[in-house]
Amino acid sequence: MTSFLRMVLILLFTLLILFSSLHALTDQDLAEIQKAIRERGARWQAADNPIFRLDREEMERLCGAILGPSETIPDRRAVSLTPPAKLPDRWDWRDMEGVNYITPIRDQAGC
Repeated sequence: MTSFLRMVLILLFTLLILFSSLHALTDQDLAEIQKAIRERGARWQAADNPIFRLDREEMERLCGAILGPSETIPDRRAVSLTPPAKLPDRWDWRDMEGVNYITPIRDQAGC
């Protein structure tokens, strides 16, 4: 696996942990995420969007989760990640070798 692919997978997993909570995110949750971004000197922004406001059932349906009666999904705060030893100095999906990979947020409903 190339280092670029590994880094992309780590980034996607991290974003999944941050943004796929199974309860609606509150303004306080969003403020905590924004504070963590600022403290780390990151150059991206987290903002309120319709996905943040989904309740547990809507999030599970959107993510395709099918749980049995005794199964639970752990709270996103219970997961800790160890960052890789070396990260790039700059990472911006808006300019990856001159290509902008960013698209607007879309509700894919039951897709």
